Amino acid sequence: MTDEDFPVVSQQEEAPALQYEFETSIGPAQVTAKQESTRGDGVVELTGDPFTRETVDFSGVVDHLSIHQDGDVAGSQFNGDLFPDAQTLISFLSEAMPASMQFDQHGMAELTLDVTLPGHEKLGYSGVKEVAELEATGFTVESGIRTPGGEPAVEDGLSGAWYPEMVRNSETGRFEVKTTESGEVANPHGKFEPEAMISVVTDPEAAATSKVSIVMRRDPESGLPVVLTSYPGEIAPPFPAKITTEAFSMDSLHGASAEYWKDHAFVKFENNPTP
Repeated sequence: MTDEDFPVVSQQEEAPALQYEFETSIGPAQVTAKQESTRGDGVVELTGDPFTRETVDFSGVVDHLSIHQDGDVAGSQFNGDLFPDAQTLISFLSEAMPASMQFDQHGMAELTLDVTLPGHEKLGYSGVKEVAELEATGFTVESGIRTPGGEPAVEDGLSGAWYPEMVRNSETGRFEVKTTESGEVANPHGKFEPEAMISVVTDPEAAATSKVSIVMRRDPESGLPVVLTSYPGEIAPPFPAKITTEAFSMDSLHGASAEYWKDHAFVKFENNPTP
């Protein structure tokens, strides 16, 4: 086992924070890695055999990472000077992760990496803050649709938007809109997201962070780790949603994560910090 390995622990033991370093083109970077859980009671119980960072699959999240880079969607934004495109970011994350990791009892691995770069550059700008904190510092918080391109609707008494069902392309690994044989959208109501609390911030440096979160799950077929999302800042519960597809259905519009998001807002940077 190296300094970059999470210790293999029993089912009842929580994963400790892990400290290590990795080499960059301008010198060593220091990392403190912590594994958390946004599921259940938040307790992490590591289970199963360890997996290595070389086996982590980022292919399905390449397009998703763009929402954390182009500034069009309210939320966390990566530092564009460091990460001009998704592939540069993925290469960095692949090196920054611990050499060995384990899934938790939910088949997930939710990591927060606190990275000190040689030049002390910030990784990005955290896009989630408490509503009370934002209002106390003079920022306005309003309710609105977070992700452009949806079909505005009301579901279960909540205003929001429906988005088409997405499927993973077996050749590219990327998620695409599911279509019929004739090329039409197969399921325009695949996912519903309620309106989010959004605050427009003009000084991104106030939200600068050295932390990055990476959320992975165990692929049910291969058993390998697949990245679901990655963003600057600490782990937060998934945003509430209602998913209605043939293969999977889920409704968290009124669950525990919804309570969290009643008191937290996405930050939208008016002067986008990325180029």
